[in-house]
Amino acid sequence: MVSSTPCPCSAGTVTPVLTNSTATSQAVDLAGMVTGTAPAGSVLQWHNSATPSDATLLSSTTVSATSTPTNYWAFYYDSTNKCYSPGAKVTVVSNNCTTNTTTVDLTALPHSTVPANTQLLWYTTAAHDTGTEVTNPTAVGNGTYWPVFYSTASNCFSPVGNPVVVGIATCNAACYKSGATTGGATLDGKVGISALSRAGADNPDQWPMLRKGAWLVLEAKTKGFVPNRTAFDASNNPVGIAPANFVEGMMVYDTTNKCLKIYTNNGTAWGWYCMTTQACPD
Repeated sequence: MVSSTPCPCSAGTVTPVLTNSTATSQAVDLAGMVTGTAPAGSVLQWHNSATPSDATLLSSTTVSATSTPTNYWAFYYDSTNKCYSPGAKVTVVSNNCTTNTTTVDLTALPHSTVPANTQLLWYTTAAHDTGTEVTNPTAVGNGTYWPVFYSTASNCFSPVGNPVVVGIATCNAACYKSGATTGGATLDGKVGISALSRAGADNPDQWPMLRKGAWLVLEAKTKGFVPNRTAFDASNNPVGIAPANFVEGMMVYDTTNKCLKIYTNNGTAWGWYCMTTQACPD
């Protein structure tokens, strides 16, 4: 009778130990989060699945944080016996620039059910050292955050949870809105001035109707749009336009101060203001 003994896995049975990331932006280096060295006969690998395979192996350990929380797992891998250690999980997330949010709400991230008579706390160290509790987990910046359940009655902590790495993106202050719609359908542009000899329903280009959501459509390859140009006086009013004729939203190019101006209320007073920052009015 012949018996066989399974080959021992050099990757071991111990989960890689994670530490804080040094990320200060969306670029997160996962390799720097593992302390210690791989067991002899194995190497450290990062995967995008809790069940590692060749298909889930990351080609680079530097990942980009997005507003969608993304999970990664660290494993030790023994290529000879093709086996893995248990995995260590980390979640990477960034702020949401589409809503112009500059922080991350840790409490909104998926987590296990909070046990009765406990509360979920967040720390900036895995050992929840004194002085490292996150005072406002609903708005955090760059850093590594560790969740833990705490019982005030028993004054005790659960084992620390999987870390969350936050990499804050720099949001563009500009915003962009889709064209005018009605009943959910984008409206055709009905009025247009073209220098390209195309216009109307009979034209195969269907111009300007193919330009959606506009009151007026202009196009040219060798021409520019020139708004009314006027000098401004010392009172910051356009020369030649009576104040009684100022209308909210009126625009002219200020040839004195070299900027496109709009007549509006900036929240303090009505006046003519240079349009220098892209933004939504509401």
